[in-house]
Amino acid sequence: REVSAEEAGQRIDNFLIKVLKGVPRGHIYRIMRTGEVRVNGGRVKPVYRTQPGDNIRIPPLQRVERGPEQVSDSLRSTLHQAVIYEDDNLIILNKPAALPVHGGTGVRLGAIEALRGIRPQDKTLELAHRLDRDTSGALLVAKNRQSLLALQTALQHHKVIKTYLALLLGPLNQTPQTISLPLKKQRPQAGKHQVKVDSEGKFAITHVEQLAVFKETCLCKIQIKTGRTHQIRVHTQQIGHPIIGDNKYGDFATNRQFQKAGYKHMFLHAYQLTLPAPFNIQVTAPMPAHFQRYTGLSDLESLNHD
Repeated sequence: REVSAEEAGQRIDNFLIKVLKGVPRGHIYRIMRTGEVRVNGGRVKPVYRTQPGDNIRIPPLQRVERGPEQVSDSLRSTLHQAVIYEDDNLIILNKPAALPVHGGTGVRLGAIEALRGIRPQDKTLELAHRLDRDTSGALLVAKNRQSLLALQTALQHHKVIKTYLALLLGPLNQTPQTISLPLKKQRPQAGKHQVKVDSEGKFAITHVEQLAVFKETCLCKIQIKTGRTHQIRVHTQQIGHPIIGDNKYGDFATNRQFQKAGYKHMFLHAYQLTLPAPFNIQVTAPMPAHFQRYTGLSDLESLNHD
């Protein structure tokens, strides 16, 4: 299978998922790990980006034909309400916590599959980036190939300003502060990634600023210059101020207290995206209910007025 100019520039895993319709996502990642997928005769990682003319060898696979995805009325309503910006080129969702961005092991429908299901008129909806399942907030979806490539290029060159809100175990000893620690993915355990600080990892930079202090916690504004897997979660853990509700990297005793108080989600929210040319927009995703309940704030403007 040769990659066309229109197909170039996307991650190889996303390319295969589109080409191999009906093949389970987990099986696609498995044949990549075992080297059964070859690009120009060699093995590649899922993050490899396709180039025009790439020759991709795909082994024979059994496919399961599926009809159009059935989206429940509740998920349909959730996604309609989640759209906070749309133009001819992109959609920005305020993704709820607990909704995965895409389907996978044990998950039939993620945000992107469901969005395609309720918007058949938009033929080429693609995720421009990803958020962890329990992270809420602004999620970029491209409506055409040209916009997808422009967004991916801006993200790769760190031109997109990504601002998060997080409730950390606190207060901070120093604010603001910059965390610069290299991160490396560990071998997946039970299909789930674990990320650790490692001198052989990829560089990662996180800026943290404390906005308000509560009992045993603090609300922080966080900007990331890089977009590594679990970056904010691991960096804040490393400085001794993990995110409240983070079941992988957090403080488990504190998490249990919050769960008993009725808080079910991690306190990490993708609050704002600032996109460069040709988009030139800034979009803010309103704070989710669990943030508002705990902090007593409806938005950051109300914090500034207090």
